[in-house]
Amino acid sequence: MAEEQVLACSDGGVVAAAMVASGHLALAVSTKTSSRIQLWDPVARCVAADVSLPQMPKAVRLTGVEAATADSGAALLIVARSDGEVTRVALPAAPRVDVGLVSVSELSAQLQGLSRPLHVDAPALLLEISADEGAQHSALVPLQSAWSAEAQQLAIVNTHSQLLVFSAEPGARCVQRNQLARAPCTFLGWSPATGTTLALALRGNGVGIWTSGSAADVKMWTGMSGGAGLIKADVKTFDPTSACWSRAGQLAIGMGDGSFAVWDSVSTLVSSSGRSGKHKGAITAAGWISSLFAPALALASRDTIKISTGFESAEWGATAIKLKLRRESSGDVAPSASPLRKLSSSGFNPMRKARTDPEGLEFVSLTFSLSGKYLAVLAFVASEPAATQVVVYEVQDSRESLVAVREYTGSEEEGAPFGMGWVGEEEALVVFARSRGGGCVRSLVLKGGVDEEPCWPGPGHSAPGRMTGAACSPAGLVAAAFDTGGGGAVVLLGHARLDVLSTFALSGVPRTLALHQPPLGSEGNHTLCVSFDEGGVQVWRL
Repeated sequence: MAEEQVLACSDGGVVAAAMVASGHLALAVSTKTSSRIQLWDPVARCVAADVSLPQMPKAVRLTGVEAATADSGAALLIVARSDGEVTRVALPAAPRVDVGLVSVSELSAQLQGLSRPLHVDAPALLLEISADEGAQHSALVPLQSAWSAEAQQLAIVNTHSQLLVFSAEPGARCVQRNQLARAPCTFLGWSPATGTTLALALRGNGVGIWTSGSAADVKMWTGMSGGAGLIKADVKTFDPTSACWSRAGQLAIGMGDGSFAVWDSVSTLVSSSGRSGKHKGAITAAGWISSLFAPALALASRDTIKISTGFESAEWGATAIKLKLRRESSGDVAPSASPLRKLSSSGFNPMRKARTDPEGLEFVSLTFSLSGKYLAVLAFVASEPAATQVVVYEVQDSRESLVAVREYTGSEEEGAPFGMGWVGEEEALVVFARSRGGGCVRSLVLKGGVDEEPCWPGPGHSAPGRMTGAACSPAGLVAAAFDTGGGGAVVLLGHARLDVLSTFALSGVPRTLALHQPPLGSEGNHTLCVSFDEGGVQVWRL
């Protein structure tokens, strides 16, 4: 429906859309002078109703909408703003639209066929922090970095366990400096809800929170209680092994003892795992369904994935599914055969009791598709950490069952997968793999019946070096960094066909790469954050 959104709002500014029960598209439109909700008729291709929203503060923007129904049966739209405020908007009555009459235009067909054009400007260096300025890196204590496009600030935790925040504003440099406990940093990231709240996690030492613009030091939390207050649990039990932000600004923190907690950056309320939500081992990966109003959190530990939904009092007690690995005991499977392969071919028992297993499955990362219909996992067998695989599950039965639908194991030529990301509403998963001297980008299209899935580099071509990092944005931009032998390079691809959009050189060997889409409702470019083997971080405007 992307074309209809553009036709309905020729002045631009569409930041979110949702299909309502009447068949209309409810479009959230935000311009410099006003904000409103438009009901778009996809059959007649016209605006059926227009609802003005109250004037918002200058720095606040609309971020999302979801359809709802009042107790009386009237249609409602839940509207979220960047300042955390959520309002309910009553929608005017409108004749029902027969969406079966919607015709598919050439542009819409191109969108479904992964052919949306994508353009990037000439890359420009926005910010560079050298090792001498504090961006030191070592193999034992890796440099962590996180860029906020909203705040235009770069946060790093260096090899000396120092938190440094640098501003890209002219004349500004280091705006925050804190010495942290000397412990591995397992997470560093800005809240996607506002881009101004920074969280970091230190093994055995808790979680730190800092707000952009604040003169205060990082506030470290070593335990959590069920109310608005914090600090109640024993310090030894607060051992964050993983963390992730939700789109609505909720921070999920997985612990070494299998427990987890969720902190809401807007309300400052804290909820914790109940007995049914606790894992039997350390939580190594986490991911949220991209929804502002129906939170669902997937957490993974050895051999186990749990999807917990909703708040009950102060606990996330509801566990929709517990995925356990079913292992073969007949002994007729070769030692090199991956449990993931056996899982996808022989099925699994969602509620099977976990057991200690030296060959257990370790999860590196997991991520939901934009609609929440699919869950992709990157994992490996404990005895073979280099033999990584990607498995895509379809979430069924109101999030109570998972069915494996795709698998990618890489190859000797393409290498082993090390990263992944979802692109667009067409539910395509971009997988990144690297070999000893190269790398590969492959798109797994889960619906639409594509004859041949895009892959880069194509037959007869090779990557410019060993792929060291890669990422993609929901808008369809793909970026990959390479070690070219003493130097580095970044290749930018368009997801539609994985065509090369741009290539530019780096001053050193890249280590990690993160890609950031412009904030919703804003006019801007993608930004790219690259860290280097010898230390240092660069931020590029694309």
